[in-house]
Amino acid sequence: MREGKRITIVDILETS
Repeated sequence: MREGKRITIVDILETS
């Protein structure tokens, strides 16, 4: 959570 609530499902899908 770098920008607060910007990293959610997108972050998991992109980092996964």
